[in-house]
Amino acid sequence: MEEEEQPFSSAAFTLSRACLCSLRLGRVYDRRVGFCADLFVLPTHSESFGMAVAEALAHGMPVLTTTAAPWQILRDRGCGWWVDATIDGIAEGLQQATSLDTETLRAMGAKGRAFVVAEFGWKRIANLMLSTYEEVLAHSDRRREKRSLQPILGR
Repeated sequence: MEEEEQPFSSAAFTLSRACLCSLRLGRVYDRRVGFCADLFVLPTHSESFGMAVAEALAHGMPVLTTTAAPWQILRDRGCGWWVDATIDGIAEGLQQATSLDTETLRAMGAKGRAFVVAEFGWKRIANLMLSTYEEVLAHSDRRREKRSLQPILGR
């Protein structure tokens, strides 16, 4: 018989369905359960991007991470919490997150998914790559044109 889900409890809050990420876990998705959490938490002291944050948002989960990750947009877009990288900062963020009902968390997750699709979707990335290549080619053409004019100008 399967064990019943037991919530994590403390004097400050109760958290029954959160996904906590650590370097040991190394993933947001578990093949056995999928994305079943109401909230993704990445307590970190250093992240250059935080791919796990983008993955969680792409799957419609609001995110709580620290200011050591470059994700201020979570707060700005209403799809999560960007808190101080301290015990008090994380605890305060968890208190705020767990005080919300499931529907509010789902709405925040939907905002996060919309943001990730708009900013990191294949169409946008392909257009950025195309623009980059066009700039490189245009710069190369200008250099080639300048070199071809040098003998004419006597330089």
